[in-house]
Amino acid sequence: MKNLFMFTLMSLILFSNAWSKDKKIVKLVTIEWPPYVSSKIEGKGWTSQVIKAAFESQGYKAKFVIVKGSSPWGQVLKMVKDGRFIGGYPAYYSEDRTASYFFSRSFGRGPLGFFKRKGEKIEFDGALESLKKYKIGIVKNYVNSETFDKADYLKKRAYKNDRTSLVMLNKKRVDLVLLDKLVTKHHLKFDPYLKAVKSNFEFIEPPLENKNLHIIFTKVGNKGKEFTAVFLKGLTEIRNNGEYEKILTKYNAN
Repeated sequence: MKNLFMFTLMSLILFSNAWSKDKKIVKLVTIEWPPYVSSKIEGKGWTSQVIKAAFESQGYKAKFVIVKGSSPWGQVLKMVKDGRFIGGYPAYYSEDRTASYFFSRSFGRGPLGFFKRKGEKIEFDGALESLKKYKIGIVKNYVNSETFDKADYLKKRAYKNDRTSLVMLNKKRVDLVLLDKLVTKHHLKFDPYLKAVKSNFEFIEPPLENKNLHIIFTKVGNKGKEFTAVFLKGLTEIRNNGEYEKILTKYNAN
C-alpha cells in the first residue's frame, strides 16, 4: 500500500510539470532538427506551428522546450516516457515504442535516405543486402525504417546526432549515413564546418522511405491518451479549415 501511495504521489508531481496548473497549457519537448524545428527559425519551425495551431483550435496553448547536449533525442524519449513532458516531437513511428508512448496521427512527412561521399561508386536499388560490405552511420536513439533497423547483418555505427554522422562520413569513418534529406541539406547550408565541405556529399536517390512525423505522448497517468485525442481533433480541424496548408506554404514545407 505504501509503494502504491508513493507511485501515485510521484505521478502527480511529474504531471504538475508536464501539465500546467493553468490546465490549458500543454508542454512538449523537442530537439534542434531544422528545418522541421529549431530555436533559430521563426515560430520554432513549421512542425511547431502545426502543433500549436492544432491545440489552439481546441482551446489549449502549446509550449515548447528544445533540448540540446549529448544525444538530445534520447533525452526527449526519456523525459516523455517518465512523464516530465506530455509529449515530444517530431518522432517516427515504431511498433516497439508503442509500449512506452501513444503516437499521434501523422502531421507531416520527411524523406529518409542515404548520403555518400561524392564520386564513390555505391549503388543502392532498395535491397539492403547490397550494402553489407559498407559501414553505415546512424543517429543514436533514432528509429529509421523497420526493415533497416532489423537488418542486423549491416555494419552500423551510431553517433550522437545528425551533424556528427556527417562529420564521420567526411572523415571516412563510415561509407554511408542514413539521415533525413532536408535536415542534412540544412546542415550543409548553415553549419560552418559542413558548409565548407558540402560538395563532398551526395544523396542517393530515391529515399529509403518517406517517413511520417508524429508526436509521442507519455503513458504515465492518463493525460497522454487524452491529449492524443485532442491533437487528432485539432489537426483534423486545421486541415479542414485551411490553416494547415497556410502554415506549410509559409515555411515552404508543402
